[in-house]
Amino acid sequence: MRKSIVLTAMLTLAAVIGAQPAQAQGISTWNRNWVIGASAGAASLSSDTQPTLGAAVNWGLTPRIGIEASSTWMRRPAADEALSVAMTSQVAVWRRESLTAFARAGVGAFVMTLNTNDDIPEFYRTRMAALPSRSTRAFTDPSVVIGAGVDVRMSRHVHLRPSADVVTVVRDRRTMTVIMTAVQVAYHFETHRITPARAGTR
Repeated sequence: MRKSIVLTAMLTLAAVIGAQPAQAQGISTWNRNWVIGASAGAASLSSDTQPTLGAAVNWGLTPRIGIEASSTWMRRPAADEALSVAMTSQVAVWRRESLTAFARAGVGAFVMTLNTNDDIPEFYRTRMAALPSRSTRAFTDPSVVIGAGVDVRMSRHVHLRPSADVVTVVRDRRTMTVIMTAVQVAYHFETHRITPARAGTR
């Protein structure tokens, strides 16, 4: 899984670096966008499914490629809670009128706060047993995020983005999978217009 994290990070970096040449070779004029979004959904962890709240900022590098920083918070029973943060690259894979389907991948961190009296997920049980007894414990582990969704343009600035993500949390060659689904309300800010340079012009 460590190799998977490194590979995903390299692909994310390659998308960022490769976006600039692709932008210069574009044919049509387009607007570079900042997107701010808030979401609500559900996360499935172990045998529990709990509601989530999230926030994200997305920067469109080209008409097809964007980079998104996101955070998702979930609260489990008996005061347990978790926070997933991630940096992902997003690629538009299909477009038609006001609909855009996208895929994304990236890396992040998963923070879990556990109450020692609760039903502890297997991923944390051995680590909890090796620590001195306390009422709560917090663990921070690296994660790999892979997901997909659909961007629905409601107006020029307001979009709805239903999505699903698979978050794989990694520690000591062991993994835990968290399935997250959400609907994001996103607001697009158009910053400035990009016009590709033509050959033979100054």
